[in-house]
Amino acid sequence: MTLVTIGYKLTASAGFSDTETIYTVPSAQRFRLKRVVVTAPTGVDGQLSIVLQRGEFIILPREGSIYPGPWVLEFYLDEEFSSGSEVKVTYHNEDTTNPHDCFIYLEGELE
Repeated sequence: MTLVTIGYKLTASAGFSDTETIYTVPSAQRFRLKRVVVTAPTGVDGQLSIVLQRGEFIILPREGSIYPGPWVLEFYLDEEFSSGSEVKVTYHNEDTTNPHDCFIYLEGELE
């Protein structure tokens, strides 16, 4: 077992929604996601929403969306991803004028 941290910078264009892959589990390995940390610079002001997924299945949050801001949001979970599966983020930038960034850190165990 190896402890890993994966960092990801999401840049959401003005008024844009999409899904991006944060991490793909390497062949012949499993990834157990234990902790997610999310933060964003000042100015996002609740205009960017995100959800984390295993394929098409939403794993975080259980309901609604996460709205990052200039604070640290920590989530503890125990989600297993099999070889070749993907951790994805779906986002929506409600601000039609400005792009917004957020930073997502995945911590877990790679076996």
